[in-house]
Amino acid sequence: MENLEICKISLKEHDSLYNNDSDINLTDFSNFNYYDNHEFHKLCNKPSFKAEQNTGILHTNICSISKNLESLQTLLTNLDHNFNIIAVSETWHTKNNDSDVRKLKLEGYHDYVGLKGSSMKGGCGFFLSDNLSFQPRNDITKSLNEISCEFEALWLEIVNTTGKNILIGVIYNHPRRDSTPFLDYLQSVLNKINRENKLVILSGDFNLNLLKYDKIPMVEAFINLMLANFYKPLITHPTRIHANSCHSLIDNIFINTLEYETVSGNLVDSVSDHLPNFVFLANGKVMKGKDRNLVRDYRSFNSEKYIADFNNLDLDSNESNMNNLNTLDKKYEDFQSKVLSIINKHAPLKFRTRRQRKQQLKPWITNGILKSISSKNKLYKKYIKTKDDFWYQRYKKHRNMLNQVIRLSKKQYHLSYFETYKYDSKKVWQGINNLLSRKKSKNSQDFKININGRLISDPKPVANAFNNFFANVAQNPVNKLGLSNKHFKDYLTHSNNESFFVTPVTPYEVNRQLLNLNEGKAPDAYDIPVKLIKCVSDALTIPLTNLINESFESGSYPSLLKFAKVVPIHKAKSREELSNYRPISLLPIFNKIFEKLMHTRLTSFLEKHHIIFEHQFGFQKNKSTSLAILDLYNQLINAIEDKNISCCIFLDLAKAFDTVDHTILLDKLEFYGVRSTALDWFKSYLTDRTQKVSINGQLSNSCKVQSGVPQGSVLGPLLF
Repeated sequence: MENLEICKISLKEHDSLYNNDSDINLTDFSNFNYYDNHEFHKLCNKPSFKAEQNTGILHTNICSISKNLESLQTLLTNLDHNFNIIAVSETWHTKNNDSDVRKLKLEGYHDYVGLKGSSMKGGCGFFLSDNLSFQPRNDITKSLNEISCEFEALWLEIVNTTGKNILIGVIYNHPRRDSTPFLDYLQSVLNKINRENKLVILSGDFNLNLLKYDKIPMVEAFINLMLANFYKPLITHPTRIHANSCHSLIDNIFINTLEYETVSGNLVDSVSDHLPNFVFLANGKVMKGKDRNLVRDYRSFNSEKYIADFNNLDLDSNESNMNNLNTLDKKYEDFQSKVLSIINKHAPLKFRTRRQRKQQLKPWITNGILKSISSKNKLYKKYIKTKDDFWYQRYKKHRNMLNQVIRLSKKQYHLSYFETYKYDSKKVWQGINNLLSRKKSKNSQDFKININGRLISDPKPVANAFNNFFANVAQNPVNKLGLSNKHFKDYLTHSNNESFFVTPVTPYEVNRQLLNLNEGKAPDAYDIPVKLIKCVSDALTIPLTNLINESFESGSYPSLLKFAKVVPIHKAKSREELSNYRPISLLPIFNKIFEKLMHTRLTSFLEKHHIIFEHQFGFQKNKSTSLAILDLYNQLINAIEDKNISCCIFLDLAKAFDTVDHTILLDKLEFYGVRSTALDWFKSYLTDRTQKVSINGQLSNSCKVQSGVPQGSVLGPLLF
């Protein structure tokens, strides 16, 4: 009963809103306040709080998820924090719109998990951060539709690899009904889950006004039930505020422990006529780790100053200040270091905040609109504090004008987008999919990988596991093949007596290759963006020409260009197995220039001496799969006309590029005419290659690549 009295005292004091600027004291029983966006950011950035280290839960009565999901997205965009759990109630999710509702997406979260309502305004559900694993609890989930009582209750269990699993529930109890069946259901559920001894987080719109606990017996029975089972209400101030009606506290978030220090509040930037409620659990274990992805910051970028710095920089490896660098490796290292120093000066690498990432999803929300949203929230908070209708009318007028501006800004953005990309079908379809909220299959950067029977999510061990797997993936198919009865040289006939000599490159060739780089490609292995290289192509042409010619003449390849940053991409089946991911390699941008110029020369030599089989259609200029099908078709027709029987064998080579043996490849190159310095160059190009896997910005340890041709390279397909 002592806990009940503490709760009742807290509820009676709901009108005494304290100043938000005071320091957060996590030891208070009810550490609650109202927050606009600015104050919420201050809360998250307080040194004594550190929201990044806490588990965040957000609940809102959304009053139709189909209608107001975009308002929720805008709210989340303006908050500099990712909630781990987002619970929504009164979703208006019925069997008639079930297929549409289940397609709804929030960036950074699993697909929506919801429970349909039996009437039009029912339903509840969750968006869970996509780094969480969970399973449904159908044994306690329930939807009831009776004349006197109607409610929906959805339960999920979050898999916690560091301790006991966590139960989360969201409930929508329909208003103006007899809640006795609901309380009976709640009692039975609490009895069951209490025996499981797990952390429980229960949120929802219960439509039982806790401010009337001493006047409405059903409300008193509800709060007595929760407190008797040691469930603490964390929302202690009104969540539904109207100018001409009584305020009410009908939305809440409960937890079943006093061990966790908490901060809770209502956000004044509402999604519907209910204020969103949030809770931070200071010792929560569900947390997603801090996102460490680095991006280039172009806010202070000045193209004229950038180009001028390159023009004034001495990059030429043949100048006197480079004479002491007696190896190609040192000369290239000096060249790349100077290039990166200027790029980092004008476009430094910085950690991108969650708020910045979210704003990219809604580019029509301009800085002016963000300021207007902040002004709207301040007006609403002023009304909450004063309860003066004057401030409510000002808030209402500002809100309506802001909604019109947002709609107009969104319309103008999409009109401009489709006008800009009307000749780019890929971009057009991206725009259409964004408008229709279609989302590509997720390739989340949050991994939980099965390593020796344990699920590991720490980025560093996961990155190392992926790197070891990718570096040694070729061994399995090779071992399965076993030893051949024949030596590969038995298949080599008609040796080429002519030798391949690498002609020097010209500045014109290098400059043309620089200008032909595709700006749509991602930054390279060293985070160098293509567009920052193309705009200084003139300054880079002569230094690169000298470096490439020295590489060709010396038969060596710069070590820095033999590095790959690998990103795992999920293919299919379980996300917990390493084998269900394919590696995407990011190679150095200047590597492409070296390779293309060598590719041109080697291709010309192979074609001149007719070394490539004439019916080889893959990776050949002016040949395609269409021509391969046409060639096969012609052979089949000729066989039919000659009354012969046709037989086709189709093969798919597993890990084809990865299993190329370097010794065999170099012997074959020599057999066909690539000898002396040219052969040394290819040997240098293929050997001592290294790679690192990137997971959430965390790089693995370096691994040597013992076989295969480089994935994503220019020369790889030709050498294969």
